[in-house]
Amino acid sequence: MIRAREENSGREVKFQLDTGAPVSPLYEIAVAEQLGEKYTKADTVEFCLTFSDSYKRCMPFFYMRSLGKRANETNPEPTLGTLGLDFFKSQPVAIDFPARKIYFLSEKIIDDIRSNQDSTFTTYQSDSQNARDKIIIPFKMGATVQYAIFDTGSSPMELYLPPDEWEKLQATHCRGQNHETLIVEAWGKPLTLWRQPATCSIEIANAKFNVSEIYTSPDSGFPAMLGNALFFDKIVVIDTARHLFGVLQ
Repeated sequence: MIRAREENSGREVKFQLDTGAPVSPLYEIAVAEQLGEKYTKADTVEFCLTFSDSYKRCMPFFYMRSLGKRANETNPEPTLGTLGLDFFKSQPVAIDFPARKIYFLSEKIIDDIRSNQDSTFTTYQSDSQNARDKIIIPFKMGATVQYAIFDTGSSPMELYLPPDEWEKLQATHCRGQNHETLIVEAWGKPLTLWRQPATCSIEIANAKFNVSEIYTSPDSGFPAMLGNALFFDKIVVIDTARHLFGVLQ
């Protein structure tokens, strides 16, 4: 989650940062409650957001109607919407998971980080057969090179695999116990997930990561995904202009 001040209302609001979403939606119910119904009249709107370091970004949003949560005792500050991958266009960032901070960077700083011996970078794809406007990262498990979307919206997951790949790795690299069934919410709809403990590792640009859990879903067509959990002790660097994905130890 990331906080910002919305310029017209002057109110501090909260967004989910989701690199798996190509564009940025607002949740109608949350916006009407927090900013007023006048903001929800048009299907699209431009918001100017100011962040804690005085960085300002004006960008278009579209509305997801009848979506969002109202404030209550357990959730006094519902999420206003999602900052999708268009939020990162032409703006390199570093997500510092241990410090819980996001830094807006210049290309020069990115190049300085790339020269650091504790960093490792790879070039990512933005499109594939089944996905468009994504961060599609090559990774290796054993000798096989595969591709997965870096999806901050799937934060608790280290590695998500389609069912056929999940079963294949379950039988080879990622032996574990029987899977656990979870019901989660995805864009307002229930989604069934299977989660299984694992003992395996993957490699991203020569950096190795231990995978302790793998996920799949029997009722979705999602491609392979890497969530935040794989990087919780790292700093992730994203440069969409040059299609660079980096990890700083």
